[in-house]
Amino acid sequence: MNVKCNKCGRSWDAINTNEKCPFCGSVPEKKEVDFSDFTEVLKYVVAEFGVEIYKTPNKLVSVVNDLAPAFDRERRRLKMCGESGVLDEFIAISANETSAQKIAAAKAVSRLTDYYELQGDKAEEVVYAVAKSLSWKIDKPQKGVVLEDSVPSSSTTYEKKIDKTTALATQKTAQTENYTHGENAQQQLKSIVGNTQTKSEQKPATYSVGDIIQFGKYPQGIKGKVKPIEWQILDVKQKKAFLISKYALDYQPYDNTKRIGVTWETCSLRKWMNSSFLNTAFDSHEQNRIINSTVKTFKTHEYSYGQPPRFITVVDKMFLLDSSEIRKLFFVWEESQCTPTAYAISQGAPTYNGDNYRIRSRTWYWLREPGRNTNLRARTVNPDGRVNEDGIMVDGGCSVRPAMWCEINGLVNLSVMQKKWKSDNLCQHCGGSFKGLIRKTCANCGEPKDY
Repeated sequence: MNVKCNKCGRSWDAINTNEKCPFCGSVPEKKEVDFSDFTEVLKYVVAEFGVEIYKTPNKLVSVVNDLAPAFDRERRRLKMCGESGVLDEFIAISANETSAQKIAAAKAVSRLTDYYELQGDKAEEVVYAVAKSLSWKIDKPQKGVVLEDSVPSSSTTYEKKIDKTTALATQKTAQTENYTHGENAQQQLKSIVGNTQTKSEQKPATYSVGDIIQFGKYPQGIKGKVKPIEWQILDVKQKKAFLISKYALDYQPYDNTKRIGVTWETCSLRKWMNSSFLNTAFDSHEQNRIINSTVKTFKTHEYSYGQPPRFITVVDKMFLLDSSEIRKLFFVWEESQCTPTAYAISQGAPTYNGDNYRIRSRTWYWLREPGRNTNLRARTVNPDGRVNEDGIMVDGGCSVRPAMWCEINGLVNLSVMQKKWKSDNLCQHCGGSFKGLIRKTCANCGEPKDY
């Protein structure tokens, strides 16, 4: 690492920035570090331990955890950089080789998105944070910008040409569509992008992983009051999105037929979700939006007759996640935790919040896989977000958190609209006006003012 003395102005190669100047003997002054900035945390770690710490990812992650424990997701992505060889490649590149740095950074982003299926922006965040910590003078490329050779680009595709011998790394972003979900939503969207813009100049609505949208209606209140269902986006592909309900919506047994060795293909819960629930939650127009999905499941119970599991595929509109999807789509266990609606609790959904009484109670919810070591159980997600591999008895009840693939264009993105509604002192759940002097509630949906 090239270090410059603040006193005499001379430079030398040092292991870390704490070394005394070999020319004048001055000790570098300690600088205050902003530990709320992940890039600054990495710069501090390199300054304290030298670039050699990037050769030991486990130590690196441990140090970052001690300095800034709030960066849990970033630490996991940093560990991915170590496991995939990104860190070793980065420290082998000189600080003044700008072209090599750009190519290495693009390759690293491509590797993280391909190997670990990270979202492109999340991969870029950690890659360019590492680059900055090594004093590289490169910035994140803008969407549509290519490296070296020219590559055609569009408003929905982010493409980068790394070099002539490297395959084209493509990261697709969400296809964007204008809001067409009701006149009220259209008018409020216009107020967000500016009333002075023409229709062709208005920014189209975008959908990103983690956003919350409204689609369909289902009983959710204590007395069974019907409300719009909120869905969390797990993945976006062109105009289609992979959705899971934000809340556990009901309480049902996995199977009520008293059969042994039941699977997702044969269980009563699958039939209930694709008939009773589907018809209650969605009208015919909304059902046409929901895509028939090919779902992988066990042909026989995993442990039936001592045979290894055999898989088949079934086609469903509504389905449950399995344990592999939980681990893939939710980066940390906290993200897979789920709160039941008041209606689900009234139907029997159990709740648990551990020792933390400041948070809303969480619940157990079904996965579509059979349990381990028995043919009478199905797997669940515990209130702490971890997968219960052993599962619970299939004829016992558990909360239901439906998932589906859906055509997303035209649906209201609450993550966007709520900012506008809050700024206008409206209900963040539906955009309605509040009534009441002391205890304000929404005149439209009845929800209390909670911000």
